[in-house]
Amino acid sequence: MSRNLIASIGAGLLLTASCLAQQAANLPSALITSPRVSPAAQYTSPTQKERLQIYVRHTFGVYSFVEAGMRGGIEQARDSPDR
Repeated sequence: MSRNLIASIGAGLLLTASCLAQQAANLPSALITSPRVSPAAQYTSPTQKERLQIYVRHTFGVYSFVEAGMRGGIEQARDSPDR
């Protein structure tokens, strides 16, 4: 049964990736390519406020919870938690 679960999760991820690729193909090329930056542009480190916002987004964002759920589901399907 766990192989069926892993296969269905893999099929779902493959379907999601193909849908995202199709959506990207329909976008204008100006939105896909990276913006052009002048050679004179220099790196500026993020401010404390920006660093806090990034930290909160990465810690409590939707993707963090989705990733934790996916990892938990896969480990439960394997019936062998990572130690």
